[in-house]
Amino acid sequence: MQHDLATSTDISSSFTELPNKQLVANLPFAGLSAGADYLLHIEAQSYNGETLEKEIPFSLAENGVAEKQVDLALLGDETENGQGRAANEVLIDESGSDPSGVTFPTGGLITATGTADVPSMTFAKTDRDEADNLTDDLPTDGALSSDIYTLGLENAGLSEKGFNLTLGFDPDADWTELAAYMFNPQTQEWELVEGVQTIDPTAGTIQLNVTELNAGGQGSALRPRAARAAAANGGMKASFDGRTHWIRANATSGSGQFAVLSVPAATVTGTSYTGTAFQVFNFPNPFRLSAKAVPITHGGGTTTLNTTGTVIKFEVPSTVGTGRVVIRIYSLAGELVRELDEGDKAGGFYYYTTWDGKNKDGKDVAAGVYYGVISMPGVNVKDARFKLAVVK
Repeated sequence: MQHDLATSTDISSSFTELPNKQLVANLPFAGLSAGADYLLHIEAQSYNGETLEKEIPFSLAENGVAEKQVDLALLGDETENGQGRAANEVLIDESGSDPSGVTFPTGGLITATGTADVPSMTFAKTDRDEADNLTDDLPTDGALSSDIYTLGLENAGLSEKGFNLTLGFDPDADWTELAAYMFNPQTQEWELVEGVQTIDPTAGTIQLNVTELNAGGQGSALRPRAARAAAANGGMKASFDGRTHWIRANATSGSGQFAVLSVPAATVTGTSYTGTAFQVFNFPNPFRLSAKAVPITHGGGTTTLNTTGTVIKFEVPSTVGTGRVVIRIYSLAGELVRELDEGDKAGGFYYYTTWDGKNKDGKDVAAGVYYGVISMPGVNVKDARFKLAVVK
């Protein structure tokens, strides 16, 4: 589409330069008309004298979208600039209204061999209301607590270090129910990003390390479902088996769509239990405080549970009547660490719940041994105890 620049309004004077040399323009809503479509045309001159052009459509009716070409961050330069931010750290919004960003540590990337193509990366944000093709794939009872962030990488592969991702979440979200997820175009599902996820309730952020992206480069953001599924084969992934780091060297482009989801922890009522003894235990055990998907065997239609801690399974014989179940976690010194109210449960079923490894103040517990006690009418206390071991 051709646009007549002669009839456009010059807003060059609206730009101000930030200390980091970036330019920011603030356009008052009062100067825009409802129902009108606008186009921001930008021309800039590169260091070699080449003229670069970029056009950005916008209107009052559209939700916010952000996109950044951040190739310099791929160099992994950790020296700080005048704002105290490293050169390999990029924020999606320099104004500070969105704390989301990405950092590439030194050695996080492996450049493609046998090609002259230069590695490049884009980091983009799409308003959740503009991503209807992804919001119907949320986990059961799950809800988006952030916008959707897409990172596209070209002509490079991820090492085992990967990159560090910071995602901002809604200020009114219950942070005890939050975790970072990545959309899998092959399964058409949002999947928990495994590994350590650090939540900062004060800053409103989740920080995590990413070592895997889906196949397909920078153009794969928020494509239709059929197109996303078709591009799902392969992928960019680095892994470590305890002895050797394995890197898929031929995966030279990838993208990932990330978001913070609120998924309330819920007790899973599994299949019928025909045993005569009450039993309770947790798995994995010992366990680390890191995000993980734990397979379960008697969950009926539920096959995995996501947690940053451990899964607690209790088996209730049919001779036990319906009653309220409360799980209490204690330190070895007898201090109450956490109480989990599971509500009323009937006898004759397997049950699963999770403990995220946090105390009653919402902080991660220290490494060590803890013990749990289930309180339920008709269950002997000596049969309702189990030990939990947290390792770092």
